[in-house]
Amino acid sequence: MRADCGIKYCSIPMRFDSSGNAIFTLRLPLHKRIGTQFKCFVTVRHADAVDAVKQFLQGCDRINNLSVSKSVKSNRIYFLLDRFDQVTTVDGHANNMAYPE
Repeated sequence: MRADCGIKYCSIPMRFDSSGNAIFTLRLPLHKRIGTQFKCFVTVRHADAVDAVKQFLQGCDRINNLSVSKSVKSNRIYFLLDRFDQVTTVDGHANNMAYPE
């Protein structure tokens, strides 16, 4: 299984532990002074599986703020990771924020 992040449409290899929890490593460019905003999404291959994937993601401990895309890419489910801070853009969208170290 693979997940996608909003950074240049990268694919993120993912595995599952013995309890069925998804494990992946997110690598993204980090601006030295202002940090980086990002939002992850899963691209569902078959439209009829969107609800099942959304339900699966809702059961994940560290995922929140799920939303199905309202654009042409209606097979995408966007989500935030609770390990990172959340910010609101000027147009009202919520994104994760990775601050510079």
